[in-house]
Amino acid sequence: MTRKKSPSWVLELPLAVRPDQAKRLQAHLEAARCLSNALLGEAKKRLNRRRSDPAWQAARAIPPTRKQERNAAFSRLRRQYGFGEYAMHDYAKGARWSWIADHVDSTMAQTLASRAYQAVNRVCLGQAKQVRFREPWSGHGERGGQAQRYRHAFRVATGRGR
Repeated sequence: MTRKKSPSWVLELPLAVRPDQAKRLQAHLEAARCLSNALLGEAKKRLNRRRSDPAWQAARAIPPTRKQERNAAFSRLRRQYGFGEYAMHDYAKGARWSWIADHVDSTMAQTLASRAYQAVNRVCLGQAKQVRFREPWSGHGERGGQAQRYRHAFRVATGRGR
């Protein structure tokens, strides 16, 4: 069953901030970008280590018709190399101990860890060619369905027309 298409809308208002507020907001976004890139790098490292293991090639050689055996082999490798969403959450806990902890809360760190894992997992499954690291001012986070973006405008509300 398809959804009815109704007009949607986005309200963007200019963000009027004092210089001290802009500096603080920039620090938050830069910290989130740095943590995101660190998480992506760690997930890529874990994937590359896993792929270089001879057990990876052995698991790939198992025919897809023997699903349980093949899945068990890949699951063992995921556990062995810590390539999983919760493993990335644990890494994020350790990665946000320094100045990043002042700007990125644990909920945002978990969200970034989940996104990093999902991006690298898509590469692992052959659904994507590579992951992209964020450049300065391109970072944004999503928490509770509310997008947090800052450059020249701030997204205030999104919704659907009636």
